Amino acid sequence: HTHKHTTMEVAIERARQANGTASYVLDVVTGGTMEYLTPINQQSSTQFANRPSLSLVEPTDCSLYFNALLSSATPTLSPGGVVGLLSITASQFVPKNNNHNSNNNTSAAGVSLTRSVSNEQRYLYLRAVALHTASLLSACTPCDAYSINNTHSHVQLVHATVIPAVGYAAQCLDRDRVLNSGIVTSLQRLAIGLGRLTLEKDDTNDSVLTAAHTEYLQCSLRSGQYDSAAAFVDAHPIYRVAGSGTSPNSSSKNSSGRECLMSMETYLRYFYLRGLIYAGCPHRWMDVVDSCDLCLTAPHHGDSSGGYDPQRSERKGHNHGHPVVSAVAIAARKKGILAKCLALCDDCDAFEISGNSGGGGVTDIQSSTLG
Repeated sequence: HTHKHTTMEVAIERARQANGTASYVLDVVTGGTMEYLTPINQQSSTQFANRPSLSLVEPTDCSLYFNALLSSATPTLSPGGVVGLLSITASQFVPKNNNHNSNNNTSAAGVSLTRSVSNEQRYLYLRAVALHTASLLSACTPCDAYSINNTHSHVQLVHATVIPAVGYAAQCLDRDRVLNSGIVTSLQRLAIGLGRLTLEKDDTNDSVLTAAHTEYLQCSLRSGQYDSAAAFVDAHPIYRVAGSGTSPNSSSKNSSGRECLMSMETYLRYFYLRGLIYAGCPHRWMDVVDSCDLCLTAPHHGDSSGGYDPQRSERKGHNHGHPVVSAVAIAARKKGILAKCLALCDDCDAFEISGNSGGGGVTDIQSSTLG
């Protein structure tokens, strides 16, 4: 009898073709529609979770999937195939709050989940992304004029599907598993590489904010890598937001007129998480304040889906179309106020140690104490 290939087997076989693209792999579940390419700034996390995908519930499919991505004994995957395979299961890693479902399990972070993926599968997904970092960057780099369209879709998929799935998966794992997966270093490489790929033609600055920057901070925070994350942030100040290229029909563009690859949620989370990273470092309270202030001054508002949860930014509630302040900004405001108080305590301690009883006060010694 002829073996009938499963959908998972077909997707893997397509990913192994030398010139296989992500679109070709995803076609096995999308039927030709490219829902995966909906700009992330136009899609809520609920819509992200409801994308067509391949399930990892069946042990056979799960084994085939991770063997294809992680086993050195299996045939090589094309760079575009890697993007497609990592995208085709991404929505399985999205936690969905549902207080009415008594069968939900709870993540390590206390998030109620309706997905049936296990923590082992989340860990393996992070390992797969870390292992294929070079392939992801290669898929996003145009080799010739013929590949530009495919490259454009690969850039969108990595930003809007793969990297958010990494953040969701890492949130549910403990510190050691996130650290051992290699995803922290991988996201750092992706942040730099994807930022450079979205530069303007004559631009030489690589400090472009991407979704990888945000999830890098999320994973660094999760794994307790405060000092290394702070050093990375200090070495790569942000001056602009990643864009995927000119898109005249896009309603959301960066300052260069390029289609913006990041949602406002991801933008706000970057500065909020940066503040939390600085809070874990000695004498960086004013840097915490500066990061939180950027969350407050950024133009943002809610839509008919409501605000965001700063922990994982799930949309909730309804505001009937009226502008609302993001919950990330509210959380940043609280953290900023606390950081200001702690900064003053730092200054007062230094002032007492120095034995200076002059009239300079706290303001005069801030620069020497806080660097």
